[in-house]
Amino acid sequence: MIEISVPARVCLFGEDLDYMDLHVITAAINLRMHIRGDFSDDGNISMYYQDLDESDQFPINQPAPYRKKRDYIRAAFNVLNRKGYKIAKGVTATIWSEIPIGRGLASSSVLTVIWIAFLNESFGFKLKKEEIAELAYQSEVVENKESGGNMDHYACSLGHGMHMDCDCNEIKQINLDHLAESIVIADTLIDKKELVHGERKRNIVEGMRYFSKFVPFDIKITKCEELEPYYSQIPTEPLKHARAILRLRDITKEAEEELNNGVINHEKIGQLIDAFHKELVGGFNNSTEMTEKLIQEAKKAGSLGGKILGSGFGGCVLLYCPGKQKEVARVVEKCGGRPYIVQVDEGIIIESKE
Repeated sequence: MIEISVPARVCLFGEDLDYMDLHVITAAINLRMHIRGDFSDDGNISMYYQDLDESDQFPINQPAPYRKKRDYIRAAFNVLNRKGYKIAKGVTATIWSEIPIGRGLASSSVLTVIWIAFLNESFGFKLKKEEIAELAYQSEVVENKESGGNMDHYACSLGHGMHMDCDCNEIKQINLDHLAESIVIADTLIDKKELVHGERKRNIVEGMRYFSKFVPFDIKITKCEELEPYYSQIPTEPLKHARAILRLRDITKEAEEELNNGVINHEKIGQLIDAFHKELVGGFNNSTEMTEKLIQEAKKAGSLGGKILGSGFGGCVLLYCPGKQKEVARVVEKCGGRPYIVQVDEGIIIESKE
């Protein structure tokens, strides 16, 4: 019997930057998904999703057919087999979670990571956490022909604070001890608009195609000021999307420098979180009335900044409130949201192995 847990992640700075191969800053948090399971003799993978009261079963002696879009457990099984990681015996496993589903906390990435981590431990594949993350990305995004990036898979696998260059997967751990007792996650209880990244990315790429007509454009270094004289010649939506990416890139770079300082300036971090949110909303129009209400009301209780998590249009909000977690959580409840007081946490954990 093996039990494994994997954390949710918050993107402190970096929404929409990972799939453009830019830099992101993430933190794993102590809302975790769990899997417990053992070998079986029937030649099947048998999964039970406790929170949903749903089951799935498929044989191990053939590729698993997909029952629906985003069938992540089956996708990971197929990807592992194609890459030579053979699941040679049946498995029965149960999954349960503290992570709200589809709320911008990477629940689908956590599911894919935890399943591959479980198979790795069960069958002795000897995969490193980074390799688990990459296989999870291949399973969730590439296999399903989606347009997302790989930030979530690495953040959940490795845990703690992380700065990642998504172009080359260069990762640096960031010490976030100074963010202890600083974060509240507020669930708007509004279902997120699904699968927006494809359309968003198309607008971004189109805007950058226009940029390249006017200047020697490089997404990593070209400054917004160089492009301003040409804004009037670019269609509105591609301009808004592409300009937002460049501004988000610059805010993330400034945040990295601030977080790596010896002494944390909480006011500055709050300002950068607010600035990031402003650019997300201005570029992608992805907020809701409830999102804005939670951010503004939380400030009255001591929050220094707030931002959308994930793709927006509902889901969860990050509230940065050093020393004021309980006060901010109460305000979230009064506004009709659901608060989670969280701390930075470890990545993949082998909880038990018998």
